[in-house]
Amino acid sequence: MINRFFKVITLCALFSQAKSQELNLNTYLWKNRVLVLEDTLKDSSDIKKAQKLLGHKEKQLQERDLVILSRGGQKKFKIRLIGKDGGQKWESGPDFKTQTIFDLIDSMPMRQREMREKSQTKE
Repeated sequence: MINRFFKVITLCALFSQAKSQELNLNTYLWKNRVLVLEDTLKDSSDIKKAQKLLGHKEKQLQERDLVILSRGGQKKFKIRLIGKDGGQKWESGPDFKTQTIFDLIDSMPMRQREMREKSQTKE
């Protein structure tokens, strides 16, 4: 199941942009939140560790419309959360906690509206 998840993410993601280039997030604007994993190499050990950790949270990622993009050419590892509006919401180094990301997203007004609408459709 985890492999299937990362295959889907790989198809959706724009992997390994050159350092001078920006990630093209227009594809995801107003549709998805994006976790950008950045490091010196797109397949660094920190990125692989983060992908493995996040891969165990497939359901939570899907519930929050999250996609994962990886990018090399950076000075050091960092993970950034980009909101559906295209704005950066959070940034961390390699010692991030997935629950911190989920709690932050769940506290956002857009996500709260999504949760209310979802609960109303179940009733």
